[in-house]
Amino acid sequence: MANYEVEMKRYFTFCKSAFCQNFLYTEISEAQFLAKYMPLKKVLNSEFVLIAEHEGNMVGLMLALHDFYCKHEKRLDCKTIARNSSMQYVGVAHELTSRMIKIAKEQQH
Repeated sequence: MANYEVEMKRYFTFCKSAFCQNFLYTEISEAQFLAKYMPLKKVLNSEFVLIAEHEGNMVGLMLALHDFYCKHEKRLDCKTIARNSSMQYVGVAHELTSRMIKIAKEQQH
């Protein structure tokens, strides 16, 4: 993630679209989103950020963080998983999850 803030703005736009129809969705501004996500820059491993794209557009996102509170084993917490709601992208979240599990195992999480 060469330009973290630009990437976070991209994630905000995608997540807003992906989650806006969810039952407990609460709208937040881009500034509020950035206030929450900019501090993660220090702990976010880019290997734990997976993006699915189709024709140059983001259609899926999975973001996981190392669980710093777990002292007895290495593990990840999935912070965000989202996909475009179009039916043509059914299975994208499953594929991102499968890939994240593979990466976590390779890194002994």
